Amino acid sequence: MAPANKYDPLETRNQHYVPQFWQRRFGPGNGEVWTLQDNRTKKAGPKKLMSQDWLYTIYDAGGRPSNSLERAAGHFEARAAKAFSNLDTLGAVGSVEDQIFLRWFVAFSACRHPDTLSMGHRRSKELAVALADAFNQPLSDYQVSLSTFGIGPEEAAWAYDLIRRRDEEALLEEMDDVLTRPPNDAILPSQIALDPETIERVFFQLARHSVEILDAPVGTAFVLGDTPFPPDLGSGFTLPISSGLALRWSPADSEMLPDWTRRLATPTEVAETNRVQADNAACVLIAQAEADLLPFKSCPNLGA
Repeated sequence: MAPANKYDPLETRNQHYVPQFWQRRFGPGNGEVWTLQDNRTKKAGPKKLMSQDWLYTIYDAGGRPSNSLERAAGHFEARAAKAFSNLDTLGAVGSVEDQIFLRWFVAFSACRHPDTLSMGHRRSKELAVALADAFNQPLSDYQVSLSTFGIGPEEAAWAYDLIRRRDEEALLEEMDDVLTRPPNDAILPSQIALDPETIERVFFQLARHSVEILDAPVGTAFVLGDTPFPPDLGSGFTLPISSGLALRWSPADSEMLPDWTRRLATPTEVAETNRVQADNAACVLIAQAEADLLPFKSCPNLGA
């Protein structure tokens, strides 16, 4: 029998939004991690954790599936695994190349999360409704409405003029067509959030953040939830990359790509970071030791 094609969507059904290599960095080294889910702690491998079926499978206009996006993600993950590993050396801050790539990888990782994918698909439909509303609003209100989508007043005025020249009935039919498109649609897929321009915008936002590599002090450890990123990256956040390391992202004044630094975290910083990971988690939290999970058994989202 011929070997299975690992890029065939029917073969690679289980697709991770938090890579397995990243999850393994929170284990004791035997390929397993401790998990907290449904108010129970247990050991598990990352194969079925932080993943969804066919999450990155895309379809062409003929309905044919492709795994090209999952394949590309695998290449990025391999490079990220090496860059993460380079930071495991005590005192290391990574090469400039690693630092730039990890800024991009964090932007990519935030965009690939299921919450972001579903929001991008939903917001695209909301934008269609907002654009079509040009027939029912004065220009000033229209500009305010479109500003919530990051559209400036000049672009909104241009759209307002263009849309009001259209036949209203035909435009509403087009809007209805957009609203009925499913997440696996070839024209409006849920993976629209992974458009290169979207990732680039997030990258340039993160390019102005300072990054501190935080070492967990002896007797403490970082945990990781299945929703590692906050809704607003621009305000700053701390991202655990192993049980012993986290990256603290803080908005900088104006400098592009500021140098990375490294220091020992305080026990309070570790506890606060872990609390945010637990509070933001959708359903699972992972750690190196069961004891690191016990403080969070009271979280409703983790099954309490």
